[in-house]
Amino acid sequence: MISIEDRAAFLYQLRNRIRTQDNRITADPLFVVFEKFKFCGLDPQFADDDQIEWQSVDGEYVIEGDEREALEKKFQETGEIDTDHQRVAFREFDRFITACFTEAAAYAFIAANKHNLKKPYVYVVSLQRNPEMKMIRDLLRGEN
Repeated sequence: MISIEDRAAFLYQLRNRIRTQDNRITADPLFVVFEKFKFCGLDPQFADDDQIEWQSVDGEYVIEGDEREALEKKFQETGEIDTDHQRVAFREFDRFITACFTEAAAYAFIAANKHNLKKPYVYVVSLQRNPEMKMIRDLLRGEN
């Protein structure tokens, strides 16, 4: 069980971090961790060139570099795909992971979980027009 003293110390430190951190020129900032999520398997016929990749047939790995260029060139010239590879389209999306009151906490989260994340990054959103979250943030800051 966490002691009252430890809780008070935590709240004091959090309050100080919220008050003194860079808000990245954002009113009422909330630091959100996103990751890039790649959705593969779309029909390449309907994709842009930069959204097509070559994979092993089992989807275990992506073909890159000179081998990818050779496969694409052969496909463009002949329309053929060998039996060891597949040409698939993909879309990348930003997937929400978590939200933090401080930028330091967001980066600490990434550091602790980077082995499970794909291209994580921190983005700042505003709590403007969200009175419930603003109230919580203001209470943590020691305001109101």
